[in-house]
Amino acid sequence: MTKRDLAEKTIKKCGGIAKTSTLNEAGLENYELARLCDSGCLKRVRHGYYSLCDMADDAILQAVLPEGIVCMESALLHYGYTDRQEVWEITLPRNISR
Repeated sequence: MTKRDLAEKTIKKCGGIAKTSTLNEAGLENYELARLCDSGCLKRVRHGYYSLCDMADDAILQAVLPEGIVCMESALLHYGYTDRQEVWEITLPRNISR
């Protein structure tokens, strides 16, 4: 099994986004994760989190911020009323941890 296959299997097992520690436990070193990102196999979502490159932005937002609510122009895009978007706009409850 190649490192790419191992990374894809681990990320799919985690629901589309995996932590660096989970990928390390699966047998991937940090330098291998960096190489996979450079080759276009993986995408660094945020510090310590990776996803597959073909994962949609709205799916990444749902996985990272499940309590977030899509609002304003992002909601228009999500429901198909527009095809233009520059940034994702979401609303979060006050009581969630940063």
